[in-house]
Amino acid sequence: MESALNRSFLFLWLISVSLFFILGVLSLQFEIYRWFPAFGFIGYSILLLLLLTTLSRACLKWHYIAISGTLILFGAVVSLDIVVSKEAIIADLAALEVEGLRTVISDPVMVDNYVNILVVLLNIFTSSVAGNALFYGLNSRNFQENNSVV
Repeated sequence: MESALNRSFLFLWLISVSLFFILGVLSLQFEIYRWFPAFGFIGYSILLLLLLTTLSRACLKWHYIAISGTLILFGAVVSLDIVVSKEAIIADLAALEVEGLRTVISDPVMVDNYVNILVVLLNIFTSSVAGNALFYGLNSRNFQENNSVV
């Protein structure tokens, strides 16, 4: 049973890491967000769901440590991507010609505030999940053969 869970975890985690690097290269190197502004939000949402699914398959200590490290790295890179692609996303949103959106986009301070809020919320979420996974993974009582209450 544990061997099947280990294979399942490794498969999902390797897919997550591969998708993470592919999305990062496409976004930062080729600036794909200039042609498809929702690329980051859709791609990184799928990646985050995949990482959470991988976390649910974790059964060994190193699984939790690997997921924690991946989530921390994920939060840092996605935050960088959001900040770097901010101008391109604003330009694409301005082309939509939505009245309420136009007033928000016209004020650069308000746009910076919204981007900062988005980055902070993303980092709070990823770091709290990573911290909880790391705490659970490093707690040796969770991996004892006999789970009797002492």
